[in-house]
Amino acid sequence: MPKFKPYRKNQFMLFPKSIDDYVPENHLSRMIDSIVEQLDTKDIEDKYSSLGQNTYHPKILIKLLFYSYGIGERSGRKISSKCETDTAYIYLSQMYKPDFRTINDFRKNNILELSQYFIDILRMCKELGLISVGQMNIDGTKIKANAANRRTKTKEGYQKWLKRIDDKIGKILEEAEATDAKEDELYQDKRGDELPEAINTQEKLKAKIKKVMEQFKNEKEKINLTDPDAKFMKDGRYRIDTSYNCQASLSKEQIMLSSEVITQASDRKVLELMVTTSEANLAQPVKEIACDAGYSS
Repeated sequence: MPKFKPYRKNQFMLFPKSIDDYVPENHLSRMIDSIVEQLDTKDIEDKYSSLGQNTYHPKILIKLLFYSYGIGERSGRKISSKCETDTAYIYLSQMYKPDFRTINDFRKNNILELSQYFIDILRMCKELGLISVGQMNIDGTKIKANAANRRTKTKEGYQKWLKRIDDKIGKILEEAEATDAKEDELYQDKRGDELPEAINTQEKLKAKIKKVMEQFKNEKEKINLTDPDAKFMKDGRYRIDTSYNCQASLSKEQIMLSSEVITQASDRKVLELMVTTSEANLAQPVKEIACDAGYSS
C-alpha cells in the first residue's frame, strides 16, 4: 500500500471548482465581500466614462483595499501580487489581476468616498455584532513629518535667514550684472540679460520665509518652513523630531472606530475629540473608555 497521496499537479478536472470553493465559510474575506456588496458606490461609478477600455468595478477594488487594511497590508504592489497567489485575494478580485498603479490610483482618486465607506462598514460591523460598543480603547503615536528638523526655526532664526538671503541675492545680482555685460559684448544679439537661475529659487525662498513670519504674529513657538503644521515632538524612543501626533480609537475586538491627526505633542486635549468622532461614526454613545494617563486633564 502506498504511503503517500498521489501527485495531482497535472490532473485535469472535469468540473473545475468555482472561486467560491477556495475560501472557508467563516473567512474574513467573505464578510468583507458581503458588506461591500451592500455599499452604494454610485458616486465613484459616476466618475468613469463609458468610452474607452472597460475597467474594474469599484466594489472589487474596495474589497481588496479594505480586506488588505484589515489584515495589516498597506502596499499596493503587494496587494497586486497577492491577487495572483493568495486564494482570499483571488476570491475578492474574482480572478482579475489589477496592476498596483490601478490600485494606488483608485485609492488616491477616491479618498473622500473611501473615508465614508469606512464609516459605513464600521456601522455594518456593529449591526452584525462584530463590535461591542461598551468600551472604547484610545492611544496615539508620534509619526515624523516629511520635514527636516533644521528647517524649524524661531522668529529670530528666520530673521537671520532672511538677512543671509538678502546678502546672497545682492551678490548674485552683482554677478549677474557683470555676466550680462560680458555676454552682451561676446554674443551681441543673443540673449544674455537673464538673472542666474538661483535668483529665482532664492526669491521664492525669501517670499516663503516672509509668509511663515506672518504666522509668528499669532504663534510664539518654532515653525518648520517645509511643513508649518508639523511640530517638534518626543516619540516613544525619546527622540525629538518634527512630527504629527496620530490618534486611533478601537473596540475591544480591535476594529478601528475613528482616527485623527493632531499637531499637539500632548494627548491631554484629544480625549473629547476621539470620543466625539467615535460616537459620530457609530451613531451610538460610548459607555466606557480605556486610555493611558497621558489623556488625563
